[in-house]
Amino acid sequence: MDELFDTELFGDESQLMEITRCLEIALLCTQFDPADRPHMEDVLQMLHGQKELPIPKKPSYMDHDWICRPGAPSTLSDVSLSPR
Repeated sequence: MDELFDTELFGDESQLMEITRCLEIALLCTQFDPADRPHMEDVLQMLHGQKELPIPKKPSYMDHDWICRPGAPSTLSDVSLSPR
């Protein structure tokens, strides 16, 4: 976490642990397959420390078999950027 945060800004280790927990929960909520995302009730329990965080599945962009299987969902998005 030292690469992400200036640890000098935090009063104690518990603040950094709380931020880390929030980031881990956020990553769980953004998993590619919606079925792998936690329900809001679970998210609230995880945020309050009442529930352990599950280990996230391997990202789909790393899972070639999932991407290439027949019937796998796919989308194509075009994004263009231009100077202001």
